[in-house]
This record gives sequence, C-alpha cells and structure tokens, in this order.
Amino acid sequence: MMFVRNNLISKPIFMKSLNRDSVLVLENTTLIDENSNKFSIIPGFGLGFPLNILQLGYTYLHYNDNIITPELFFLQFCIGIFTYGTDRFLDSENYDLTNSTKIINLSDKKKGYYLYLQDNKIVTLSIIFVAYIFLLDELLIQHENLRTIFYILTSTIFYKNIKQNIGILKPVYIATLWTVGTIILPSIIYENKLNILNDPGVYTSSFFLLFGSSNLMDIEDIDEDRKENIETIAVVYGKKISQYISYLSLSISMVLILEKILELYKGEIISHILIT
Repeated sequence: MMFVRNNLISKPIFMKSLNRDSVLVLENTTLIDENSNKFSIIPGFGLGFPLNILQLGYTYLHYNDNIITPELFFLQFCIGIFTYGTDRFLDSENYDLTNSTKIINLSDKKKGYYLYLQDNKIVTLSIIFVAYIFLLDELLIQHENLRTIFYILTSTIFYKNIKQNIGILKPVYIATLWTVGTIILPSIIYENKLNILNDPGVYTSSFFLLFGSSNLMDIEDIDEDRKENIETIAVVYGKKISQYISYLSLSISMVLILEKILELYKGEIISHILIT
C-alpha cells in the first residue's frame, strides 16, 4: 500500500457506470461507492481530503494560525491526483487484464478498477497531466527553491520499482513523501523560507504518524506483498513485531504532538490552573 487511505468520502463527485462484471475498491480508498459499479472520473481525487487535513493540522501546530489558502488547498488535490492517479494507471498498464493466469492475484474489485482506467485512458491521462502541470508551475516556475521537493513527489512515477527494491524501508519512503508534501512544502510556499526545518517536533511527529499508519496497512496487505515479493516489515518480521513497531511509532507521534501543544498553550494552561 502506497498512499494514505481515505475513508472520509462515501461517494465520489463524478461517477460513471462500469459495463464489466467486476468492481474495485482500491485498497480501501473510497474513490468509489463500494456498493455500486461506479468509479470516480478523477483518479486520486479522494486523497486530497486527508492530505488537506494533515496540511491544516500540522501547519497550524507550527504557526499557531491557519495559513491555508485556496492555492495550498488545491495543491494537495493535485498532489493526490498526480501521485496516486499515476500509480494506479501504471499498475493497470502493467497487467494483461484479458489473461486470467496473469491476474490471478488481483481481486475482482481491483480488476474492475484497472479495466475502468483502461476504458477511460484519455480522460485519466488528461486529468493527471493537468495536475502535473500545476505542480510543475508551482514548484519549479513560481518557487525555484522547491525543485528538490518536486523531484521527491515525481519519484512516485517509479514507485512500483522503488517498493520492490527498498524492502523494509517502504514506510520510511511513504512517511517522508507525505511529510514533505503536506507540511514542509506548504510552509515553504507560505513564507518562502525554510523555517519549518527549525521545528523538528512538528515534522517528526508527522513522520512517525505516517510511518506507523503505513506499516499497519502493510500488515493487512501481507499476503499480497508476499506474492509480489515485496519485503515489507510485516513480511520480513511477521505481523506481531510489525504491530509493535507501528504502535511504538504512533505513540512517539502522539507524545511529540502533545509536547508541541503544551509548548504553544503552556501560558493559557497555567493561567487556567491558577484561576481554578
């Protein structure tokens, strides 16, 4: 599992009927209605919502203010569409969906989604291309100091090969990707400075949160990863140890968040205690 799973959307904004027998709910991402043969015309659109929640929560923790503009809001949707949409489309291209022996490891739902992407190839690629152009303009033209972040985000084009080669470092890659995209990137755009790097409590908290969450989802995908020879922590060390690692990571994240909240509101908390 590569991306943050989004359970916030029960139905997509735009849907199209699928004239095949199978349907996909892609790794629990509710870009589609699970009870219907319909898919979102915008691949990766649903990912923009959890990315915006992370962006708002952690940048507020850093600035103690809401810095989110329409530009930053739209940016997260474009990141979701480009990264997740590209990954899903390339996956659909890599499978011969007419050869039953080659798709034996695919669920009927995943086969259905891949068929949908192939049936709507021009529309899918056009949407991904528009998202890519927005990122290109935002990160390379308007803000020349964001070139490295642009390369990190576009590295997801090669995600299939990356996850095959990095093994147990897969959640490290995912946590770094989304921490950079949802916290460091908007902070640099907002003030055109690297001051966010002086606040490690914020971005390390995000890193541990995403690392732990990604690792927990890899536990769910352990059988599929074994079939595809992807050596995640769960595959190499087993479910139990992988769970302990995830819970430790999530606990560290929570401690860092609470520490940051205490730092921001220590005065108010002390005043409240003295008054009462």
